Amino acid sequence: MSRAPFKLSEIERAALEEARRQFVAFHEGLPLLQPKAFAALRAAARSTLQALEPFSGPGLSANRQRLLVRMQDLELRQKLQAQYSDLITNSAHCLRLIELACAAEVKPGQKGDERAHTWIRTAAASWRRAGLTVTATGRFARALQDYAGQGIPGIAGDRDQIKLAMRGEMQGTSAPVK
Repeated sequence: MSRAPFKLSEIERAALEEARRQFVAFHEGLPLLQPKAFAALRAAARSTLQALEPFSGPGLSANRQRLLVRMQDLELRQKLQAQYSDLITNSAHCLRLIELACAAEVKPGQKGDERAHTWIRTAAASWRRAGLTVTATGRFARALQDYAGQGIPGIAGDRDQIKLAMRGEMQGTSAPVK
């Protein structure tokens, strides 16, 4: 006994079309890649993160305390140590984002996956705004697998890819918002 063909409801189709427009607009006009520049930046971000580790952990280590005092000295104590501590924390967060962003551009085979994951997260956000339920299985997954639109990556029957993208969404990797 064969199942009836999958059909999107009007609201589901509208949500995916909105997500496609947003996704394409976000990626439109990106300049050509310069993989060497991305690789160099990624390496520098990684090295800097490693160098910051003794100074950016929780608590007030001797290294961290000494660095914060020296930073205060440079600006003649214009800021509190907590403000300099926040600068270090924000710098580490920014460096992690840079490292992850560059990884998508320089790792062989990863660029397509990351683009597909961004599409999945964009579609999920659009479905939620439309009041629809988003899961890595069920209608959302089936819709992503069957939906084809110009400028978006295909999600050919790979629910693991959908789960992985959704996990990234839960870990703070957000969909592009335009």
